[in-house]
Amino acid sequence: MKPTKSAGDAFRIAHHQMKGGQVNAIIACGGDGTVNEVLNGIAFAESKEEVWMGVYQCGLANDLTKSMTPKSIPQILAALAEKQSIPCDVGLMEHDALRKRFLNASTGGIGGLVMRRVESGRSSLTPQLNYTLAILKSILVFQRPRVRITIDGEVHELSLTLIAIGNGTYMGFGLGLTPQSTMSDGLFGVTILEHATYYQLALKYLPLRKAKQVKHPWLVYLKGKKVRLEVLEGRLPIETDGEYYDVLDAGDTIEYSFDDSKIKWV
Repeated sequence: MKPTKSAGDAFRIAHHQMKGGQVNAIIACGGDGTVNEVLNGIAFAESKEEVWMGVYQCGLANDLTKSMTPKSIPQILAALAEKQSIPCDVGLMEHDALRKRFLNASTGGIGGLVMRRVESGRSSLTPQLNYTLAILKSILVFQRPRVRITIDGEVHELSLTLIAIGNGTYMGFGLGLTPQSTMSDGLFGVTILEHATYYQLALKYLPLRKAKQVKHPWLVYLKGKKVRLEVLEGRLPIETDGEYYDVLDAGDTIEYSFDDSKIKWV
């Protein structure tokens, strides 16, 4: 057992263990961010051996396991002993020659701004309340960037409030933004919200928590293997697996595809 104390620890531990050939299986115990760090630590170690990974979620939001069947530690260990794997895709982000894997989802626009505020404004409030306040503050100040979105060659150019690129379904403390997603079909669920008033966003909050496709003239549900975002005007904040990633300026691009992962999931 290797405990973590700060951000980046899980990545370093997983990378060190795999790079040194000390283990061939790791169980990530924590929230979505911890799972993401372990996944990337394993991937960057580039092990030539068979690698197994289990997920035991005990974090704050735990959005990932809302799309997977959660397992206890004994169940994970039993699956490892019997080499019982489950199919699961791994997403890949590429930006400025940097590569980052993700298991659950990535969002751009107001979702990225919310996570930036969550991380910079952690307080004595409960995580759910802190996140809700970050949403309300972000709605008041967010300015929609002009973005060119290319999904498997099909181009959409628009002023963007939110884009959710989901391998899983849930993100943002239980919002089912990509109900069209399945974690093993080789396709992302891509949900695009071009524009909505503050009042309309508030009205759609409960249906989104139930992972239902919401009927709205500015809301589109799509699927695709490859997604490319190019910022034409303004700034586009990005988050992945519940952690703030970066902000894209005009002229910047980010691409999403699936990683040719050799990780076996239990």
